[in-house]
Amino acid sequence: MKAPKQPVPKILPPDDDAPTLDVTSNRADDDIKTIQFKVKVSKHTEIKTWATQHGMTMTQALMQGYELLKKQRG
Repeated sequence: MKAPKQPVPKILPPDDDAPTLDVTSNRADDDIKTIQFKVKVSKHTEIKTWATQHGMTMTQALMQGYELLKKQRG
């Protein structure tokens, strides 16, 4: 019985001495990066409703909350 064929890799790994791309250290402070986290649907609705009632987006509400906590707690 023949041994099964080894799959041929579609992309070969780079050589050990090949330069790599640093994707983390060249970001400007004003670049945008997505933050994702999970909350219960009811909490999402609560935050969204509160933000809308106060004329802001959820992002604005969460960022203002973060800045307030940072100011209070250092």
